[in-house]
Amino acid sequence: MTKRDVLGIALKILGIYMLVGIVAYLAKLPMTILIVMRGGQWYPMPPWFVGLLAGLPILSIAAAYIVLRWGDVIASRLVPEDSQLSPIGTPDWERPVFVLSLRIAGVMCLIRGLQEWPRFIVPLVYGVRPARVASWEVIAAVIPLLLGGYLISGGKHLVQFLFRQPESAHGSLDAP
Repeated sequence: MTKRDVLGIALKILGIYMLVGIVAYLAKLPMTILIVMRGGQWYPMPPWFVGLLAGLPILSIAAAYIVLRWGDVIASRLVPEDSQLSPIGTPDWERPVFVLSLRIAGVMCLIRGLQEWPRFIVPLVYGVRPARVASWEVIAAVIPLLLGGYLISGGKHLVQFLFRQPESAHGSLDAP
């Protein structure tokens, strides 16, 4: 099995995970709508907000479809140099599997980060939460996006840190 094969399968599993997330979002949608109602009266919603509420499930379904349908194409873009994975237990099998796992975790972080955005936009727009609380929620939504981008790129520094070569006879660490 090649690196691309494993990543393609993992992306398809993530597509299923996204569909489960969409179901959870749709289950919370009535509560979100109730948040914008105060005292039994509807406050006017800006058109972009109505689009956001309606568009998020549509965009999520489209993203899940893309990952399910074209997971192999995405995997070929993320892993440009494909090769067979070494069998478990052979020398040097851990590093490529770990890098592949980081890329999978990166996709999960991106999905999670995108799912966090509605959580702070709705209360911020309608003044349900103070701005300082909302700013922490913005940070909580941005960090998974940044981390996801880093991990998708292969997490070079993390891999180098975790897979350091033992100290050589000269007392220095050899870079992998």
